[in-house]
Amino acid sequence: MPRWIGLGLLAVAFTAQSQECSEIAPAIQLAPADVIEGQRLALPGQARLQFGLGDNATTFAHAPEILIIKYGDGAVLSHRQLAESEMRSAEPGSLSFGDFIRLVFKVDVPGRSDADLEEAKTIWGSIEPGCKTANHYRRDGIDIYTYSQVRAGNEQYSAFFILDGDIVHYIDVINSDALASDVLSTLGKRN
Repeated sequence: MPRWIGLGLLAVAFTAQSQECSEIAPAIQLAPADVIEGQRLALPGQARLQFGLGDNATTFAHAPEILIIKYGDGAVLSHRQLAESEMRSAEPGSLSFGDFIRLVFKVDVPGRSDADLEEAKTIWGSIEPGCKTANHYRRDGIDIYTYSQVRAGNEQYSAFFILDGDIVHYIDVINSDALASDVLSTLGKRN
């Protein structure tokens, strides 16, 4: 089973400006990021992005490839740089990884091959069945793609694909729509 199938189980829950997963609205231009006070996560990459972690973060675990943060209310946030091999077949197509993510979220990308399109449709097909919302946001020239689901046991799950040049940041939030909204509202460039 390809490794990217696991991404089909990911989900995002937003209440404002949401779209059904079958249709993704054109990019929503986000207002400037909220001022970040307290703890924040600075992301590697050319855009120099950061977002607020909130005041309730209690436990941090860091491995070479992933950061996991647990919150006092039971919410969990994780961040990692997504490897192309996690979503694409062993024979990647003609697109950059960022353009492939765009194609997964139904953005027509110039130069895509039929193989790229079929692979993107397969991934989208694994995301869509339980998906509540899917959105495309833009802030400071950065594309952010999100989707949401409610998992078994009524567990809320939020997923973000943040395209920063050659890097695709993958952030997920479990059990907190409020934390997912805060990540989106505070995500922006640092000085």
